[in-house]
Amino acid sequence: MKKVLFCFVAISFLGNFAVAFSFSERGVPIFQKAHQNDYLGLYEPIPNESLTKDHPSFYLVHGGDSSKIIKIPDEAQVTIRVRESVNIYGTRKSGNARVYGYILDVVNDSIVLGVSRKYIDLELYEGQETTVIIEYPYSDLKTEYYGLDEFGSISFSTPANNFWLGLGSTLYVGGLATTLLAAPLVSINYKNGDFNKRRYYIWALSGFASITVGIPLAIIGGEKSYDLVEPKYKNSYQWYIQKR
Repeated sequence: MKKVLFCFVAISFLGNFAVAFSFSERGVPIFQKAHQNDYLGLYEPIPNESLTKDHPSFYLVHGGDSSKIIKIPDEAQVTIRVRESVNIYGTRKSGNARVYGYILDVVNDSIVLGVSRKYIDLELYEGQETTVIIEYPYSDLKTEYYGLDEFGSISFSTPANNFWLGLGSTLYVGGLATTLLAAPLVSINYKNGDFNKRRYYIWALSGFASITVGIPLAIIGGEKSYDLVEPKYKNSYQWYIQKR
């Protein structure tokens, strides 16, 4: 059993090291490819110091129970979904947009974002669709105002969510590698070609157990979405933003 646990940990470590190495080795190109594929699986760099210096804190308060408070991490990138318009091929088009940025302030019924990028989904001619990507450098984020009535939810991730996501992903990848790769390989007797079923079941079951634990942990972690409402219209099932 000790050998099983040792090998499982080693496989998990090597699997995650390989994933991390493939990301860091490619550097900028994989980030550009991520934009082209509309995939947001890479961790975002934190904004520069000037963005968070002397910066107020923001909280989500539950409309039905003011004791339920969630602090939005100061350096967390948030996501909102709004309607945006953009000039394309000489024509102004509007579409659904995902706006990524950092909360700078909450003024009256508007939220002020330091926008880092936008993904605007547009429908062109004859049913053709495209996604326009607009990016701003972290040293010069674009400040934009969005009325709280323009978007219905806000999404962000906390350090605790990131921890559970990382742990769940590690267990899942390690379990998958153990079940599909390690279990059959360590069960073969390479001298006479026999297959040790008992050893295979032990390894496969340990990997399967890791997968079943890792999946719910990964689901618990990661980015969470919260339905928003203006404070004056607060109700029992939505949240509102409060500056402190």
